[in-house]
Amino acid sequence: ALLRMIPVYRFRDGFGTLRRNEQTMTRTAALLRSGEAVLIFAEGNHDSRRRLRPLQKGFVRLAMDCLSQLPAQEKLHVVPVGIQYDSLDQFRTRVLVQFGEPVLVEAEMDQAALIEVTAQRIREMILHVEPLDSYDQQMQWLHANRRIQGDLIAQLQADRHVLAAYKGQSVPIAVSHSRPHLNPLWWWGFVNHLLPYYCLRWILRRKMKDAQFAGSLKFSVGIFLLPACYALQTSVLALLGASPTWQLLYVCHLPVVGLAAHAWSVPRSLR
Repeated sequence: ALLRMIPVYRFRDGFGTLRRNEQTMTRTAALLRSGEAVLIFAEGNHDSRRRLRPLQKGFVRLAMDCLSQLPAQEKLHVVPVGIQYDSLDQFRTRVLVQFGEPVLVEAEMDQAALIEVTAQRIREMILHVEPLDSYDQQMQWLHANRRIQGDLIAQLQADRHVLAAYKGQSVPIAVSHSRPHLNPLWWWGFVNHLLPYYCLRWILRRKMKDAQFAGSLKFSVGIFLLPACYALQTSVLALLGASPTWQLLYVCHLPVVGLAAHAWSVPRSLR
């Protein structure tokens, strides 16, 4: 209740848990009848590839059940949402969230038609790469020819234009011309963030069982880890005899040099 999340159980969670979905459906329908909106991740699974996976029929069942309980004059809509990432796991990358044209749910509507209309409107707002048998080659082509746009919608359109030009061409191996280690400021930022960097790396290797959760784990751990490391490093500086003024200047400059070092390290195609 605190997180405002309602669980949906799958067959792999155990056959007995599927019965709890009836409670989920009842509770969700009650929210919709009261005028609330419910966010559903209708794919029901996750995959790092840039494409929309088949939508599950659970959201259709929910919509139809709710519609049957609404007064005749009230309308129910499914609002497609497109989420487009620059990168799933890289720090400080961009994400575009778009809301598409609502789909009016009607009692006589075919369930398959509702799924297809919703899926099509989501595909219009994301980078949907197909066919899958040439997915890796298409992504190599995109990374080799991508041009960074300041506007995220323009970026999506530009990426689509690049992919549309792919006709099975061979893609040369991209060679990065970035040389951050030649910059002394990069070294200063890197050295001052060795502790949080390797602590986070150790946690990811030991605790992360699914690569799709790398970004979320980095964020949640980093909220606590980075301030703790900054405090520890500043304490060491104090033990070495630094004045309070120098301690304050040191801890305040850490985020600046850290972000600068990161900016010099990230490939241009991810910025």
